[in-house]
Amino acid sequence: MGVVTVLCSMTGHGEFSQQCGALLCVAEVRSVNNRHLKVVLRADESLLAMEAEVEKVARDTVRRGTLMISLKSRRQDGSNGPVIDAQILRNYIQQIRSAAHLDSSGEILVAACLALPGVAQTGAVSSQEDLEKNWPVWESTIRGALAKMQSMRLREGEAMAQELTSLHDAIRQETKAIADRSPEVVKLHREKLRSRLEVAFAQSGLEKRVEPHEVLREAALLAERLDIGEEIVRLGSHLTQFTRFMKQDESTGRKLDFLLQEMLRETNTIGSKASDLEIAHRVVEIKAYLERIRELVQNVE
Repeated sequence: MGVVTVLCSMTGHGEFSQQCGALLCVAEVRSVNNRHLKVVLRADESLLAMEAEVEKVARDTVRRGTLMISLKSRRQDGSNGPVIDAQILRNYIQQIRSAAHLDSSGEILVAACLALPGVAQTGAVSSQEDLEKNWPVWESTIRGALAKMQSMRLREGEAMAQELTSLHDAIRQETKAIADRSPEVVKLHREKLRSRLEVAFAQSGLEKRVEPHEVLREAALLAERLDIGEEIVRLGSHLTQFTRFMKQDESTGRKLDFLLQEMLRETNTIGSKASDLEIAHRVVEIKAYLERIRELVQNVE
């Protein structure tokens, strides 16, 4: 096929860290196959508030796949221990008193409240003000991790493109061989028809000779049933379109997947109509190549 391809795999990994004052931001990104884009954020409670912004950044780079983004923050000034959010703790205590009908003298185990979600944070960022202040650092950190992951995905996509090119060329060769064989199939069936008619006349005791026009009439009907010319043309057209999709600088996984279904349909029709052992063997080879392509395309973005 000899084309420059821009395929991108849906699996990859990237990690990036960045220092901002005493705050160290770490982002790790992993991606796996998925028909659509799904972003999963794993982070401390205080960082989950950035989920919408994180997904927006991810969509700038990734089109398909399940994207797992892990965010961690550490302080380099020795304040890495748990940080208690006093406001959240007070809100919990107030709601507990209200639900349990306790007055101000009622006892509440504060230590037990520390285990409630959002009360004790293991990172340094806890307030909305801090999140907004540090968001530019987090954004560039996430983009850095995405860039490393994307680089890995493109390298894998390049290897996939080379194999897809090889499989494409193999199918093209098998299709050409079938096209070259097709006229011979009609000729062979015509000779078989003539021979069978002569044997039938001989067995019935008739001395009638098989006339050429009788053979031609039956052979014409047979040739129409055996004609696979349209299927070969359509399969060749699909292969050409396959080449164009491989060149496109956009997400082509779904297009290639749909095109494969059309190629398989034409191949099955050729196999059912040809009624020839050699063509049948080549059809089996094409279907095996298409299956290998399908497995690869499942991982194309």
